[in-house]
Amino acid sequence: MTAAAAGTSLPLAVAPKAVAASAAAPGRHGSAPADPQVNSRVAPLGTQTAPTFSWVPPVARQTAYEIQVGTRPGKADVWRSGKVAGAAGFNSTEVAYGGGALRSEQAYFWRVRTWDEEGAPGPWSESAMWETGLLKGEGDWSGARWIGGREAQDHDWQDLTATVVFRGGSAADGLSLLLRAEPVGKTWGEGLNWTVRQSGDDMQLVMKTSH
Repeated sequence: MTAAAAGTSLPLAVAPKAVAASAAAPGRHGSAPADPQVNSRVAPLGTQTAPTFSWVPPVARQTAYEIQVGTRPGKADVWRSGKVAGAAGFNSTEVAYGGGALRSEQAYFWRVRTWDEEGAPGPWSESAMWETGLLKGEGDWSGARWIGGREAQDHDWQDLTATVVFRGGSAADGLSLLLRAEPVGKTWGEGLNWTVRQSGDDMQLVMKTSH
């Protein structure tokens, strides 16, 4: 008599569990580097030294890394480090930039990915930004001028145009005599204004100069 005939139930074969859709694909670790910094700062502005890159590895033992630098997020039109392995591949602090000369007052974007102890690569980090300052020193200040007062006079008071204006008004406003001298070819000058006016029972002379 068979077991089925005797009424005994048999255990059903259990199918293998499906791999969760969220699991990392074979041969890759699932985390990206975190806390990207340039020159030990987050998104610095006005940098004047060659950049260095730092990040927090997403794995217990980083064995390699790759950095890309570009003028837009996700673009690598400035520098690609390629996969850096071996002893240098363990480094994740102040990794030196190895590309060409950078432009002054330019925003750059960079990202990094790492390999774990099994040699599996992970995803790219989010693009991080930094902006350069004036990298050429005084060469970047072409056309700039120091902030200050009016330049020193460049005439000897022999090339002047003199203007005399006489104004009459009420007793309170008084009578004004304005003498104005303006160097030839200039848009500024110096003036002397005399005003005679009544102040109570007295007459008052007021003298003002302007530059």
